[in-house]
Amino acid sequence: MDRVAHAVLPATLAITLIAADPATAPADLDRWLDLLLDQFYIVSGTVWLGGLALLVALAVGTRARLGDDAGLLWADLWRRFSLVAMVCVGAVLLSGLWLTWKHVGAVSQLWTTGYGIALLVKILLVLGLVTAGAFNQFWLVPRIARARRADDTASLRHLTLRHFPVRRPCLPAVSSPRGLP
Repeated sequence: MDRVAHAVLPATLAITLIAADPATAPADLDRWLDLLLDQFYIVSGTVWLGGLALLVALAVGTRARLGDDAGLLWADLWRRFSLVAMVCVGAVLLSGLWLTWKHVGAVSQLWTTGYGIALLVKILLVLGLVTAGAFNQFWLVPRIARARRADDTASLRHLTLRHFPVRRPCLPAVSSPRGLP
């Protein structure tokens, strides 16, 4: 799997950069930055969101086939993806700030134009994903790691379910009008 990733990622970057190559060379630094940051934005966003989609597909597929053994595979995949996701999120945020600064004339245009409203919705979605990732990285993963060190023999699934139980809402008891249970 590592070999595939090491081969596919540089090839993908090369293909996107070749496809984005302008017919004439940009005249100034501003145009070069636009071209470069556009590509960082596209590639980083695709890797980040595509990686999340792949993790969801793997979570659904491996749980049914591997059962409790899927926990170790899942933990390793999530650890590896976390680093990639952090780099991609940083690239998306930096290039997104540059592109917003270049394409939005004034702050008021964020809520008065269609482009600005779409951009605000996108910003809210990205902030939600970043918040979920930070919650996972800085709260859930350390707690699971501590629980794993404390009880080395249990599977990751059982540890997770024991330390993070599913909370069901408590419904008030409703008595039937005839006194039947």
